[in-house]
Amino acid sequence: MGYMISAYFDSESKQTLSRYIRDISEVSGNDFMIQNTVPPHLTISFFEARSDDIAKMVFQEIRGNLKQEVIAIPSVGVFFPHVIYAEAVQNAWLFELSNVVNEEIKLHDEVIANRYYRPFSWIPHITLGKTLSDEQMREAFIYLQKSFCPMTAKVERFSLAKTNPHREILSS
Repeated sequence: MGYMISAYFDSESKQTLSRYIRDISEVSGNDFMIQNTVPPHLTISFFEARSDDIAKMVFQEIRGNLKQEVIAIPSVGVFFPHVIYAEAVQNAWLFELSNVVNEEIKLHDEVIANRYYRPFSWIPHITLGKTLSDEQMREAFIYLQKSFCPMTAKVERFSLAKTNPHREILSS
């Protein structure tokens, strides 16, 4: 089963990022993020584990390292062919957080880290649109080109969640 450890933002940042998600849904006609109630978040780690209990154990082991911090979100980007996102700067704090989480995952033989969320492979991002067709991607990009403003966001909490659909299991 797939699990993710994600960071969530202060209310003002959440509101701004939610507006981008909602507006992309409207201009593109793709409501994947809305229909699946995916909140604005920055995934620190994605991993496979055999059970919720094992995933919870990993999350509880790193809980003490999960601190509030401000991050910069200066730009947007795409993962071709279907995802558009707001890109966060990988500062020292995010890099260390990724290291701590991945070191904990390595301690558990029954947990497998996704290769795109390992240090030096991870692009910190906040997904704004997902499962976009070529035309929907163009519409989303045109909208963000006109609307996106660089911002900072305060990470206020973290959670362990299951994917497909997005469901929080634990929070700190």
